[in-house]
Amino acid sequence: MANIINKHILEYDSTKSIFGNFRLQMESANARPGEVITTPIESFERHETFLDWSWFHTFNTDFFNKGDKILWVGSCIAEDFADGFESYANSNVIRIGQGVNSFRSQEIYLRWLFDDEPLDFNSNPPWDGYKDSQYNLSKRDRQMMLLQLHNTSKVVLFTGTTELIHDKETELDMPMMPPMKFLDRERHIIRRISYEENIQSLRNIIQLIEKHLTKDVLFITTPFSQASQSWEGDLPPLPLTFEQKAHIKSALSIVTPHNYFPMYEMIYEYFPSFRDKGAHIHNDITSTFIEMLMIWYSDFDLPTTKKQFMKEFLRRRKSFVQRALESRALPKDAVPAAKGTDYKSVDYL
Repeated sequence: MANIINKHILEYDSTKSIFGNFRLQMESANARPGEVITTPIESFERHETFLDWSWFHTFNTDFFNKGDKILWVGSCIAEDFADGFESYANSNVIRIGQGVNSFRSQEIYLRWLFDDEPLDFNSNPPWDGYKDSQYNLSKRDRQMMLLQLHNTSKVVLFTGTTELIHDKETELDMPMMPPMKFLDRERHIIRRISYEENIQSLRNIIQLIEKHLTKDVLFITTPFSQASQSWEGDLPPLPLTFEQKAHIKSALSIVTPHNYFPMYEMIYEYFPSFRDKGAHIHNDITSTFIEMLMIWYSDFDLPTTKKQFMKEFLRRRKSFVQRALESRALPKDAVPAAKGTDYKSVDYL
């Protein structure tokens, strides 16, 4: 056993909580300004106020309203969320790339859309025989999109990487991957944007959206692992992925700290086996977070209460933990069936 040379109190005999006094280990503590305050985790996690206190405490949750017209910007998951909101709000989707959906990619596309900033692809075509219609970047495409975006009241923007496609011959960044039949691996390379460029692109995006659509913009970080490409001296793929996510979240914390839905962080906290068919999120998990976003961030008339949602949320968490254990080929008797938990009653304020 290691020789501990400093004397240190590892536990408090009792801990202070907004919900009463409890004898809990300090690793169950939650920080609040000015003092350490703990919660009875075993029962608190099922309570309808748990997400408010632990995840959404300082975020702008008064976001979606009845009658909103929402623009969803991102990759495939933006379409999933738009479909999920279909019964309660009018939605449009701007699909930008897959695997290269960074703030810089979105900035390039939105500059073309809102400010008619030319991508200069006609005078410097990214492949032989290029036409705007192949990339849906023609003047007609732009005019039709702007008509559909009229009266947009809310924008939700997803991103999960800090990379984009760069054309070595024209020295231009591209908003998305070329069509596969035109993709040249030597010419169309992946470029990773710097930390500073990531922050500046985010600022530019917000300015564009506020100028042309609305001041209400919500951001969501996706959990997809996109850091499969690396260069000399790079971190290994998984640490590199977490570094990129940290750069995204850091930029959001600097530029727009309160307009955030922490889906990425919650998925990693509660769903250890969230992938389905490769990089995509399992449909049950996507549906869970769509419902969560509607319940906590909107004033929609929904059939599910917070209390009902939390009960199902805990059950689903357990099923995915069991799924993760089974996928690791553990013996059958080492994977107990998911059961309900007996929670101690707690008087909440």
